[in-house]
Amino acid sequence: MINVILELIGIAVIAIFAENVVFTGGFSSCQLIRATKRPKQIMFFGGLVTIYELLSIMLIYPVDRLIGSDDSTKYVRFIVFPLIVSVVYILSVVILKAVSPHLFRVLRKTMIKAAFNCVVLGVPFVVSLNQSSVATAAFGSFGYVFFYALGAGIGFILAAWLVYEAVDKIDNADIPKAFVGLPALLIYIGILSLAFFGFGGRSLY
Repeated sequence: MINVILELIGIAVIAIFAENVVFTGGFSSCQLIRATKRPKQIMFFGGLVTIYELLSIMLIYPVDRLIGSDDSTKYVRFIVFPLIVSVVYILSVVILKAVSPHLFRVLRKTMIKAAFNCVVLGVPFVVSLNQSSVATAAFGSFGYVFFYALGAGIGFILAAWLVYEAVDKIDNADIPKAFVGLPALLIYIGILSLAFFGFGGRSLY
């Protein structure tokens, strides 16, 4: 039992660091930069992304198993997965609106951004593709999928925090005018991406 728990935690850690979907996959880079402009909401927005990720993956996983890995049905995922995410979002809106209309009015704009974030939409495809590989055959279970999705959500929070920490530091007089602001930030994100890419044991050549 302890070994299984450690394996699942290890999968989440891999998703956070070695396979961080923001830095190694480029998922939700625009939302990441926007999140840094509101540092107090990084944890909240990232938490909401993670919740939508987990709720969506719980429905997507059994559907993905039904679809199978046949070449004639694999393209169905491009229609089904976003539809499931949409259903999760609609249900969350209906429930929250019925339970707390005031809270819904406060959160409605954030909810739609979090629900249709590229992390929420993209991770199910990453997991679905990985299920057929030898490397993840031993973890092709709901536990693997759930903890990988959890790690992906936490990885988004980590990425947003790392980028936020650099925003003030790259705004100084030593940086050439041509690179001040967004260009310097993009270079910083690129360097971080290379670091995370190498952390996962990958090679550029």
